[in-house]
Amino acid sequence: MGKKEKRKREPSVVPEEEPAEEEGFQVEVITHARVKDANLEDPWEYRVKWAGYASDEDSWEPAENVAACQRLLDSFWTEIGLDNEDYPEGYVAKASKEWIKKERKRFKAEFAKNKEEERKQKERAERRKEDALTKKAAKKKKQSVEKQKSTASVPSRSASTSSVPQRNSQSSVSSYPAPPPSTPALPPPKKKAKLFTSDPEDSEDDRPLSSLGKKRKLSAKAGDDKQTKVRKTQDKTSVSATSSTKVKNFESSKRKEVRPSFTSPIPNRESERRRVK
Repeated sequence: MGKKEKRKREPSVVPEEEPAEEEGFQVEVITHARVKDANLEDPWEYRVKWAGYASDEDSWEPAENVAACQRLLDSFWTEIGLDNEDYPEGYVAKASKEWIKKERKRFKAEFAKNKEEERKQKERAERRKEDALTKKAAKKKKQSVEKQKSTASVPSRSASTSSVPQRNSQSSVSSYPAPPPSTPALPPPKKKAKLFTSDPEDSEDDRPLSSLGKKRKLSAKAGDDKQTKVRKTQDKTSVSATSSTKVKNFESSKRKEVRPSFTSPIPNRESERRRVK
């Protein structure tokens, strides 16, 4: 087979670029590539060094087993610089030691970073799980407390029946005192509306109409009392005048009766003197 021009191999497109991990195994580096079957679409298989295992544990893996290691495959074929079109079955392409050393160092850094990220993700997942459990327990406890409160506030029918005191069938008198009679609530006192108007005699303030009405009634009553007193005084005066007139008439008539008659004879004083001697 003559020497052919080196051409870059066109790798198959794989969406993921993270190291392949199956059953807990991780690809640390690819050291060799070999043509397994020229009739296949991708005839190559790869010698894989597994992370955490010795070199005697390396194995040949088909292309689909390392398809997730797209970045590592691209770097490997960039290092080899060959295509797979005219190579017979069993042809082996080997990567250089420098490239293998560089990729192993890169893997360790990424592996440590991935481990740290996995640890953080695991912690976050556990924290979310604990928070969910805590919230669930708190919600359950709250519901239990609310149920207990509702049960305590609303007693059951049997409890309410048992709490009622049973009356003795032999005695008609209850041992419990009778409740006091309920006193009906008195209605609130009615407030009288006061109307205000201006009095021409008192222009400085306004006085209630009710007070004005009372004042007018009092003044009218006082006037009536005054007139009544005047009438009584006049009646007394007229009565006293009538009485005095009657007395005068009586005295005059009496005087007329006592007055001696002018026709009676005048006693002779001389004769009387003689008789005395």
